[in-house]
Amino acid sequence: MKLPVQMVSLLIALLLPGVALAHAVGVEAKLKDGKVNVEAFFDDDTPAQEAKIIVTDADGKTVAEGKTDKTGRWSFPAPAAGKYKVVVEAGPGHRATTTLTVPAPAPRPARAP
Repeated sequence: MKLPVQMVSLLIALLLPGVALAHAVGVEAKLKDGKVNVEAFFDDDTPAQEAKIIVTDADGKTVAEGKTDKTGRWSFPAPAAGKYKVVVEAGPGHRATTTLTVPAPAPRPARAP
């Protein structure tokens, strides 16, 4: 009995170990009280634990890096005013990027004489 090529291909595909489909990773970065709070999470709402975080400035220079904790969170002191790229790497195929804008401090009102 001779099997068609498509049938042989299907049988081989079914018998080989499958590749697990990765779920997406997300990242949020928020400025609060002089700190940047980063949260990394998967699309099923589980935290991205031990995910590597890299923060770069507009010139591509690394200004901060670290790893998330067991809740998928990491924070660092706010950098100078500017626009930053925040990248999370949570394992092979799990990478997400967001931007963070740190505003310039508001000018202080002039003192009356």
